[in-house]
Amino acid sequence: MFRLFSLIFALVSGLPQVGSAETIRAVTSDFLSPLSIGPEREDPGFNVELMQAIAQRAGLDLEIEWMPWKRAQAVVAQKPGLLLFGATRTAAREERYEWVTPLITAERVFITAGDQINDFEGARGLGLIAARSIYRETLLKMGFPNVEEGHSHSNYQKLKSGRVDAIFTISVRARYIWEKELGFADDAFTVGRSVSSSDVWLAASKGYDRETARRLHEASLQIRSDGTFEKLHEKYFGNLPVVELARPDQVPTTLAD
Repeated sequence: MFRLFSLIFALVSGLPQVGSAETIRAVTSDFLSPLSIGPEREDPGFNVELMQAIAQRAGLDLEIEWMPWKRAQAVVAQKPGLLLFGATRTAAREERYEWVTPLITAERVFITAGDQINDFEGARGLGLIAARSIYRETLLKMGFPNVEEGHSHSNYQKLKSGRVDAIFTISVRARYIWEKELGFADDAFTVGRSVSSSDVWLAASKGYDRETARRLHEASLQIRSDGTFEKLHEKYFGNLPVVELARPDQVPTTLAD
């Protein structure tokens, strides 16, 4: 059974409303921590709070439904009028959705307890590397024989105790887990330089309403320019710098005529 979590925002705080704002429906997954963590959490996730802010700025009411990630992607690809947040914009997904606005850029990095590892070649001389999901698949496709899969939290315990030499993941996820969830010092581990990056977008069902999409994109741009984005980024990811878009040449498909 899916968990339905409604987040309702007034257009003008504290004043009586005449009628009601348009409601937009979005789906995401708690598999995407810390970008989307869960509805019962005090900190529901960076993308969740960012979407709240974007909807409020656009004068829209936001309703979020939480689903397993594969199901969420399939539902938005098949049903009209839905938003999906948390998807990287890849060639394989390009034609399945409309692309409304970029949310955050994620950098893939190696996390170590000592010297920086700044590229794949430097990682080939390591012992065990902990990696999950698509990060593990990336290393295996590149011929790494020394990849161990494990639970996110246990990987950091293993790294701290020397049972693995590195973790391959995205920097924002790493920092949130070790500092916010495990309580390690902010300098407990070393973050290598980015070996690749990708943009996480707000996607939508094909044929999504152009005017609503335009309002959301403009609200997103305002939030990036007025400091709201940076404050939220610092709340979740500490002193990690905000990363520039990996693909600034990609524009919202919903702005096309």
